Amino acid sequence: MKKLIVIAVLCLTVSQSFAAIVRSAKLDKTLRNILIDIEYSGGCKEHKFKLVPGPCFETYPLQCNAKLVDETQDDFCEAFIFQTISIPLTQINIDLNDEYYSGAHLYITGDKDYKTKKDSEAFIILPK
Repeated sequence: MKKLIVIAVLCLTVSQSFAAIVRSAKLDKTLRNILIDIEYSGGCKEHKFKLVPGPCFETYPLQCNAKLVDETQDDFCEAFIFQTISIPLTQINIDLNDEYYSGAHLYITGDKDYKTKKDSEAFIILPK
């Protein structure tokens, strides 16, 4: 039983090493991309990220959620990587020409920040 608990704790620790922490985000209106400053551990493989859209809340302004996901697996290196990634708005089905998203707040969450122990997050305001 002790072995099973130790293995479970090790698995949780290893899975957390693939965390992508969101530091900040901004909108590149000309390219219609979201630029996200992130931090993650790894260094032996190239990491690929995507935004998974979540719900939008019918408030004023509209509030939409998206989760940053690191699709890379099996990178057991321990370097801390700081990077700015570019995610097209089309990946989360946001069209800046659609009046529905005018002035909306987009909240982007990442994994837990090792400093604050809270989910990392950033938000951007879409243009009106």
